[in-house]
This record gives sequence, structure tokens and C-alpha cells, in this order.
Amino acid sequence: MNRVRLVLFGVIMLGVFAVSSFAQTGGKIAIINTNDFYLKDKGIKRLQDQYAKLEIEFKTVNDELEALANKAVKLETELKSMQESRSKGVPIDETSFASKVAELDKMKREYQFKSDEAKASFDRREKELVTPVMEDIANKVEDYAKSKQIDMVLDLDKMARVGMLLHLNRTAMDITTAFITYYNALPATAKK
Repeated sequence: MNRVRLVLFGVIMLGVFAVSSFAQTGGKIAIINTNDFYLKDKGIKRLQDQYAKLEIEFKTVNDELEALANKAVKLETELKSMQESRSKGVPIDETSFASKVAELDKMKREYQFKSDEAKASFDRREKELVTPVMEDIANKVEDYAKSKQIDMVLDLDKMARVGMLLHLNRTAMDITTAFITYYNALPATAKK
């Protein structure tokens, strides 16, 4: 465990020193927060449009899953009430109780199956719709960086997730808002 921490610390420090060294040689570094691409009113419109399509395509499935979950919750509540009555000495119909337990188990299995199936379908469709947009965004980040003489663009969101961000004066280097404005202003034919 200590070796893993030591190696991880070494990799992080190596990255920090490499970026620091790069900046000292005159290279212009900027950061971009790809998480902001998904913001409702401030993000990348084309990306949001693809997710809106996904939401519409999977609305029926999501509604079915929600209805099934609500039915299961209602049945669980009913079963708990029956159990409480039983624990207080009130007789209950054991056959009815057993059939409701079986029905709840069946509902849970059905929910799990449909949920897994929906997730797999959603992931597949998300990949079809979003991957081309993300590839285009990556190309446009490169074009934007070249036009602004930026030598290196770091993804703030990914750096923060892996703990590689020790300190950052974000206002000095952040191109996120400017890039989103630039990308959203591109004609639709330029976004392919």
C-alpha cells in the first residue's frame, strides 16, 4: 500500500514538474473545464441537443421503470404494515402475505433486468450520439488553442478527479467560457 502511494505521489510530482518546466520555457498553458460543457444554459449546445435526444428516446423506458419502482415501494409498504400487525399479535392472511412477498421479489427481478437492459441500450445510444460531438470538440479545442498561440491545454475536470491539482489561479488561465462561446458560434457545417 505504501509503495502504491509512493509511486502515485512520484507520478503526480513528475506531472507537476513537467508542466512547471514547460511554463518556464515560455510555453503558453491554458485550462479548460470540460465539465462546464454540460451546463444547461452555459454549455455546448450541440452536446446538450444530443442529450436531449437521448432523454426523449428513453422517456418511455424511464417512465416504465419509475412506475414499476413506485409499485414495488407501495407493495413494500403494504408488507411492512402486515409485518407490524403480525408483530402486534394481529392475525394476517399468511397466504396473501407469502404471495405478496413473491410478487415483490418478482418485481425487483423484473426491475433489475429492465434497468440493466435500459442502461446498456442507453450507453450504446449515448456512444452513437455523443462520441462524434466529443471528437469534434477535441478537434476544435486544438484549433482554438492554435489560433490563440496556446501550447498546452489541460482538462481541469480530469485533473481534479485524479488529484493532480494542487493549486490553480483559474482566472489567469481558464479558456472554458471563451471556448464554449467560440464553439457555439461555429456554423453547423463547421462542427463535423
